[in-house]
Amino acid sequence: MNNVSWFLYAAGALDKLESLCFVVLIFGGVGLLFLWIFVFAEEQKKTVPAVLTALYALTAFTVVVIPSKTTMYAIAAAQIGETVVTSAEAREMIDDSKQILREYLKSLKKDAGK
Repeated sequence: MNNVSWFLYAAGALDKLESLCFVVLIFGGVGLLFLWIFVFAEEQKKTVPAVLTALYALTAFTVVVIPSKTTMYAIAAAQIGETVVTSAEAREMIDDSKQILREYLKSLKKDAGK
């Protein structure tokens, strides 16, 4: 497998990770809310809820930072496209295409002038 294959695999895996983190955020947020209510009602130590709140914030940050699968596919396509266009063979084809287009436009100008 090459780098692009790994990148596409990571896109799928990160998409699933993002979904999992989102579910954890929903259920974890409700659980964390009840934990804080219990801590304040019973006047317990705040160490455990503070650590869990930090983990909750880290999970929320992870969900925000992970790009969508579509974005990762676009990044891969841009990278592949750049590699293809900058190759010597592609440059030659582009130059040939430009020349053909110029000649076609010149013939259109001649025909329009008649």
